[in-house]
Amino acid sequence: MEDLKTLILMVYADWFIILLIVYLSHAPLYFIRKSFPDQKKFFLTMGVGAFGFLMLFYLVLPVPATVQERFISQVDNLKNNNHQASFHNLKLGLNNECGKSYLKGYQYFILLKLYRADMDATFERQKSLSFNGVDQLNQPAEKKVCDLKNSNFF
Repeated sequence: MEDLKTLILMVYADWFIILLIVYLSHAPLYFIRKSFPDQKKFFLTMGVGAFGFLMLFYLVLPVPATVQERFISQVDNLKNNNHQASFHNLKLGLNNECGKSYLKGYQYFILLKLYRADMDATFERQKSLSFNGVDQLNQPAEKKVCDLKNSNFF
């Protein structure tokens, strides 16, 4: 179970990781393409399947709770250990991306990019950043990223 959690956290580390995984899983088939009797049909099926999987990942499936809790812990870590931390970009992103439905993959990656922009702005302001270790992260009361929008977190 811990390996699955690690895999999920790795896939959501950045937006292109899932693309890399899909590419690496399909690339070996290119080298053995001569062994397939109907190459065009096979690769069309594989391409449509890969495209469908990516659309599900980015546009349909909700971001897992473990990933959202980890993101909230990271934001909390930045807030608690840096007295000049600002979350201007993340607040705007939460207002734009958190709607009536659950958080989707592409929305999560937008919020992750905005968090990194806030982290850069904090670094420019303070000239340094401090963080607790990963094993010492607090678990805030919020369990979903969009809960930050309506809370007094910031």
